[in-house]
Amino acid sequence: MRPTLHDCVPVIGPSRYDSRVIYAFGHKHLGITLAGTTGELVAACVRGQAPEWLNDYSAARFSINPFYNQEPPGASMSIQRHHTSPA
Repeated sequence: MRPTLHDCVPVIGPSRYDSRVIYAFGHKHLGITLAGTTGELVAACVRGQAPEWLNDYSAARFSINPFYNQEPPGASMSIQRHHTSPA
């Protein structure tokens, strides 16, 4: 399995909800090849020294629906739990 995103660009950088969470996924078949560079970028994020161009790799690029200019359904921070009773 080689995870990727629909735009074929990996996500690298801090979560917009919690800066202590750093994402680094979606490299397709280049994960091992790019591991060293991605590791350096993650370390730069942790130090607060990420290059500005890294914003292009942020998960936030998926947060606004370009067709409706709004957040997609379920994008809020609230977590809804659905419980079902046993049958």
